Amino acid sequence: MKRTIGVVLIILINLSLFALPVALSFETWNSKAIAGPAASAGVSVGVLPNLELQGAFLAELTPRIGNRIGAFGALTIGLVNPHHYRDPARAPLYYNALVGVGYLGGWNMAEGKPFGEIFVRLTPLSLGSSYYRTRERTFGIGVGFDHYTHRWSFIVNMFAFDRYL
Repeated sequence: MKRTIGVVLIILINLSLFALPVALSFETWNSKAIAGPAASAGVSVGVLPNLELQGAFLAELTPRIGNRIGAFGALTIGLVNPHHYRDPARAPLYYNALVGVGYLGGWNMAEGKPFGEIFVRLTPLSLGSSYYRTRERTFGIGVGFDHYTHRWSFIVNMFAFDRYL
């Protein structure tokens, strides 16, 4: 555990040396791979002005807390304007729409088997950016393919909050 915390701290410190926008992210999830609503906490890093890398750990909230635990990773592109500009004095628009592709996977504690889903997600309403130090995303919808059960599912992210460091 100490090693994991140390690695995360080293990564965050190194990212700040490259002046990339880094945000702590909190969001909700719901899909067929997760039996009930789930919450996630993680990090978003703007690797390019139009490209953001997200990673987070998630846990199912209902019917039993922690019944399914896992993680997800996604690459997100800003559709309306860039996530950030190289010039820190230039402010992007406050509104953006996002599209992303990623993977959601983990372990089902009740059934003792893994789950995994490749997904594409559209977030039509994203307010804020690294320039404004905060961002709220809402109404994220998408489709995912669970490669363990060979089923398609509908993915919903009702809201997400990002706080830039």
